[in-house]
Amino acid sequence: MLTVMVKDNEQYAYLTITADFDPEQITSTVGLMPSEGWRKGDRNERTHYERKFSRWSLESRLARSASLEDHVRDVLNQSLISAAPIRQISHSHTPTFSLLVGSIKTIQTSAWTPQLSLDWPN
Repeated sequence: MLTVMVKDNEQYAYLTITADFDPEQITSTVGLMPSEGWRKGDRNERTHYERKFSRWSLESRLARSASLEDHVRDVLNQSLISAAPIRQISHSHTPTFSLLVGSIKTIQTSAWTPQLSLDWPN
Protein backbone atom coordinates (compact mmCIF):
# COMPACT_ATOMS: atom_id res chain seq x y z
CA MET A 1 0.00 0.00 0.00
CA LEU A 2 1.30 3.43 -0.94
CA THR A 3 0.69 6.34 1.40
CA VAL A 4 1.15 9.88 0.12
CA MET A 5 1.44 12.90 2.43
CA VAL A 6 1.43 16.42 1.06
CA LYS A 7 2.75 19.09 3.38
CA ASP A 8 1.62 22.71 3.28
CA ASN A 9 3.65 24.95 1.01
CA GLU A 10 6.78 26.45 2.52
CA GLN A 11 7.42 30.06 1.56
CA TYR A 12 10.67 32.01 1.51
CA ALA A 13 12.18 35.30 0.36
CA TYR A 14 15.65 36.76 0.47
CA LEU A 15 17.70 39.63 -0.85
CA THR A 16 21.03 38.59 -2.31
CA ILE A 17 23.98 40.63 -3.52
CA THR A 18 26.51 38.95 -5.81
CA ALA A 19 29.79 40.23 -7.28
CA ASP A 20 33.49 40.02 -6.42
CA PHE A 21 33.71 41.44 -2.87
CA ASP A 22 34.45 40.58 0.75
CA PRO A 23 31.10 39.68 2.41
CA GLU A 24 32.41 41.04 5.73
CA GLN A 25 32.84 44.43 4.07
CA ILE A 26 29.21 44.33 2.91
CA THR A 27 28.11 43.42 6.46
CA SER A 28 30.13 46.32 7.86
CA THR A 29 28.77 48.78 5.30
CA VAL A 30 25.13 47.68 5.54
CA GLY A 31 25.11 47.12 9.31
CA LEU A 32 23.10 43.89 9.05
CA MET A 33 24.25 40.30 9.62
CA PRO A 34 23.66 38.17 6.52
CA SER A 35 21.72 34.92 6.66
CA GLU A 36 24.37 33.46 4.39
CA GLY A 37 27.49 34.65 2.67
CA TRP A 38 30.67 33.50 1.01
CA ARG A 39 33.68 34.87 -0.79
CA LYS A 40 34.71 34.18 -4.38
CA GLY A 41 37.22 31.32 -4.27
CA ASP A 42 35.77 29.71 -1.12
CA ARG A 43 35.05 26.00 -1.40
CA ASN A 44 31.39 25.01 -1.66
CA GLU A 45 30.89 22.43 1.10
CA ARG A 46 28.24 20.54 -0.90
CA THR A 47 29.94 20.32 -4.28
CA HIS A 48 33.58 20.86 -3.19
CA TYR A 49 34.02 23.24 -6.15
CA GLU A 50 35.43 26.73 -5.84
CA ARG A 51 32.85 29.54 -5.66
CA LYS A 52 32.81 31.66 -8.84
CA PHE A 53 31.45 34.81 -7.15
CA SER A 54 30.93 36.34 -3.72
CA ARG A 55 27.47 36.37 -2.18
CA TRP A 56 25.76 38.16 0.71
CA SER A 57 22.13 37.17 1.47
CA LEU A 58 19.48 38.45 3.85
CA GLU A 59 16.64 35.98 4.37
CA SER A 60 13.20 36.59 5.80
CA ARG A 61 13.07 36.01 9.57
CA LEU A 62 9.58 34.48 9.42
CA ALA A 63 8.59 30.83 9.69
CA ARG A 64 8.25 29.08 6.35
CA SER A 65 4.52 28.75 7.03
CA ALA A 66 4.02 32.55 6.76
CA SER A 67 2.55 33.93 3.56
CA LEU A 68 4.80 34.78 0.63
CA GLU A 69 3.72 38.42 0.88
CA ASP A 70 4.77 38.55 4.56
CA HIS A 71 8.18 37.09 3.68
CA VAL A 72 8.75 39.73 1.00
CA ARG A 73 7.58 42.47 3.37
CA ASP A 74 10.00 41.25 6.07
CA VAL A 75 13.00 41.25 3.71
CA LEU A 76 12.10 44.71 2.40
CA ASN A 77 11.62 46.07 5.93
CA GLN A 78 15.05 44.76 6.93
CA SER A 79 16.57 46.27 3.79
CA LEU A 80 14.91 49.68 4.16
CA ILE A 81 16.74 50.22 7.46
CA SER A 82 19.98 50.19 5.46
CA ALA A 83 18.78 51.66 2.16
CA ALA A 84 21.51 54.33 1.94
CA PRO A 85 24.41 51.92 2.64
CA ILE A 86 22.94 49.42 0.17
CA ARG A 87 22.89 52.15 -2.49
CA GLN A 88 26.51 52.93 -1.58
CA ILE A 89 27.45 49.32 -2.38
CA SER A 90 26.10 49.71 -5.90
CA HIS A 91 28.56 52.59 -6.48
CA SER A 92 31.66 50.93 -5.01
CA HIS A 93 31.19 47.48 -6.59
CA THR A 94 29.34 46.26 -9.66
CA PRO A 95 26.94 43.96 -7.84
CA THR A 96 23.81 42.19 -8.91
CA PHE A 97 20.93 42.70 -6.49
CA SER A 98 18.22 40.02 -6.51
CA LEU A 99 15.05 39.54 -4.50
CA LEU A 100 14.32 35.83 -4.64
CA VAL A 101 10.93 34.49 -3.58
CA GLY A 102 9.51 31.03 -3.73
CA SER A 103 7.16 28.39 -2.55
CA ILE A 104 8.06 24.76 -1.94
CA LYS A 105 5.56 21.89 -1.97
CA THR A 106 6.79 18.75 -0.19
CA ILE A 107 5.30 15.38 -1.07
CA GLN A 108 6.28 12.30 0.93
CA THR A 109 5.42 8.71 0.09
CA SER A 110 5.73 5.54 2.11
CA ALA A 111 7.24 3.73 -0.87
CA TRP A 112 10.87 4.16 -1.81
CA THR A 113 11.40 5.03 -5.46
CA PRO A 114 14.98 4.94 -6.73
CA GLN A 115 16.13 7.91 -8.78
CA LEU A 116 18.40 5.66 -10.85
CA SER A 117 18.08 1.94 -11.37
CA LEU A 118 20.62 -0.22 -13.18
CA ASP A 119 19.76 -3.74 -14.23
CA TRP A 120 22.81 -5.96 -14.69
CA PRO A 121 22.66 -9.18 -16.73
CA ASN A 122 22.88 -12.40 -14.69
